[in-house]
Amino acid sequence: MKFKQTLFLLVAFIFLAGYVYIVEVKQHKKKEEEKKRAEQVFHFEKDSVKILQVRNQYGTFRFEKRGESWQILEPVETEADKTPITTVLNNLKNAKMQTQFTIRPDEKKEFGFTRKAVRVQLELTDGSRDSLIFGDKTPVGANVFATRGDTVVFTVPQYIKTSLEKRLFDWRDKKVLHFKRADVQRVVIKSPKGRFEFVREKDNQWMIKNINRPADSGQLNTVFSKLEYGRAKAFVDEEGTRLKQYGLKPHRYEVTLFLSAEKGSRTLLISRKIDGKYYAQDISRKPIFEVDSTLVREIRKDLKDFRSRDFAEFDRDKVSRIELDYDDVHLVMVKDTSDQWWLDAEGETRVKNSEVSSFLTSLNFTRIADFVVDGTFSEARYGLDRPYMTIRLFKGEELMLEAKIGKARGDQYYATTSAYPSVYLIKKEDVEDWELKKEDLLESPPQPADTTEAETIS
Repeated sequence: MKFKQTLFLLVAFIFLAGYVYIVEVKQHKKKEEEKKRAEQVFHFEKDSVKILQVRNQYGTFRFEKRGESWQILEPVETEADKTPITTVLNNLKNAKMQTQFTIRPDEKKEFGFTRKAVRVQLELTDGSRDSLIFGDKTPVGANVFATRGDTVVFTVPQYIKTSLEKRLFDWRDKKVLHFKRADVQRVVIKSPKGRFEFVREKDNQWMIKNINRPADSGQLNTVFSKLEYGRAKAFVDEEGTRLKQYGLKPHRYEVTLFLSAEKGSRTLLISRKIDGKYYAQDISRKPIFEVDSTLVREIRKDLKDFRSRDFAEFDRDKVSRIELDYDDVHLVMVKDTSDQWWLDAEGETRVKNSEVSSFLTSLNFTRIADFVVDGTFSEARYGLDRPYMTIRLFKGEELMLEAKIGKARGDQYYATTSAYPSVYLIKKEDVEDWELKKEDLLESPPQPADTTEAETIS
């Protein structure tokens, strides 16, 4: 009997608990959600906004979403900067009413609801619309008065209104060129210094097509950065018809980026210096705009400024044999399968790996001080027929690189490598780093154990 009563009470308790959860907890949760929804000023999903219209002290601006980007429809037709629009939509979506009250129609001006008040209107993809008018700042707190045009007034954070108070320049796209660096396959730069063409090779290495020599990837990346992240400083001609006035007919500088086949090319024209300013035009767009002088500085350089200054490029991990000759010194160093270096082919004299590593690092990081000649040249003229120093790097039996150091010129040496028929100047201090000496290479032999004391005891 007692068991049945206990079971009945347990069932009743479970039923009551379920009832409380369903009726009380869920109802409370529903009320909380309804309260939060009631506090929200707007109800929309960001991706559902098709048209955004803003009216402020600088005019009326109308934006339309096209795919993943935004277009300005008024006051001019041009691409918009996605960032300020995204900020506005985030602010509106998260906007909550702080307080709410009702005023008389004749009191609207007292709260700043005049014809000059900041207004925003949203048009969603389903055709519905919603709008808001922003009034004056509240006497206390960082809020402003807002209304939908009737006599119901509420307060919202001031930063929402601030995000809408922008000029055309703030709303519009200010990118110098539209492209992705990874898509660039070829570059042509034209300036008073000449016409230079660069081609992307395997492993993202760039070559100067004019002379078939490696380009300085760092220098090209600087140019790409200026084009990719550069922004117009001002727009001076929306229709792009006053080319002569702004030094674009004829233009002084030109950069063309050739992208993948399906993405075509991008060309930027830049003027001469006019009253301390440079003007540019992306030929795929109408407006003429002012650009930063640092962009011009990067593209008006000489050909040698775009060249790689790496003297000896090689994969040091693949080097298994080094031959070094200078003065009366002849050294041969061989690496075994355990990455230990030895002084001779027989592997009988162990050398310090740290010394060999320093040698290869110094060679790998040596920079060309100046370019002397490309193509056919007289070795005797530069002392390369009887070089002061010769370095050969091997991968097994394959010659990876040969570097020859010729005669000195001041504090520099003439030098060449087997990679290209060119003569360079490199610093003497670099060459001195390669003058390895046998006594410095050898590892210290192990010291014999001191057995004197042991013999005395025995």
